[in-house]
Amino acid sequence: MNPPRTTLPASLRADWWRGLLATSLLPAVVAAAAATGAVSFSWRWWLAAWLGIAYVSWRVWQWLPWNHPPAGGAVYPRLGRGNAVSWMRGALLALVAAAVLTHEGMTRPGLGVTAAVYALAAMLDFVDGWLARHDGQVTRLGQRLDLHLDGWGVFWAAAAAVQSGQMPPWFCAVGLARPAYVLYEAALTARGYRPGPWPRSRWRRWLAGAMMVFLAGVLMPWFAPPLTTWIGAVLTVPFLAHFVLDAVVITRRAQPRVPA
Repeated sequence: MNPPRTTLPASLRADWWRGLLATSLLPAVVAAAAATGAVSFSWRWWLAAWLGIAYVSWRVWQWLPWNHPPAGGAVYPRLGRGNAVSWMRGALLALVAAAVLTHEGMTRPGLGVTAAVYALAAMLDFVDGWLARHDGQVTRLGQRLDLHLDGWGVFWAAAAAVQSGQMPPWFCAVGLARPAYVLYEAALTARGYRPGPWPRSRWRRWLAGAMMVFLAGVLMPWFAPPLTTWIGAVLTVPFLAHFVLDAVVITRRAQPRVPA
């Protein structure tokens, strides 16, 4: 669902253009840092990185009308530090996606660069929410971005772990769990039901955080199977089981849609 279109404050639109410029420069910063370790990238990596950043930036623009408190209210005139950090996190994840799509940064020593990029993105996931609460600007935009980037980041990091040989092919299920859940919600809606609300669970956030920490570690070149395989299996079982449990709960709580 997209937010209703509304007239955005000029200062908010200016913040978006500044954010677009900053995130567009990110591939150059990472490439320059990688060059100090004799790692270089082809034009295909650069193109994939900029396309990924363009996608994240388009999402931010599309959801700018949600730059207001979660309960509703006036649109904030500035993007806010929390949302800006979330945007930068999405741009970093776009670089991980570029590495997967171009098969660059999937072998040593380039794998260390990909691992560092994802690790930084994972750390920013704990920073953006804190900044939003500290600044008193928690927004529906930030919540939407956080949820979207959590699934997006796990998808590409899991793909990188499998493609680099750090994890076996079955680990792709971790990256596909969130997309499968979203498709299941869409299927319920298509059948004329309104999916029930997510069950409250403190374990969901802990499992997601543990999986992100594991993904950041498993991409590090000094870890290798079978250690990574066993640790990944221990985390994967409850991670996937929680998605299945959530699907069962929203199905039981689903209500038939009433025609308007």
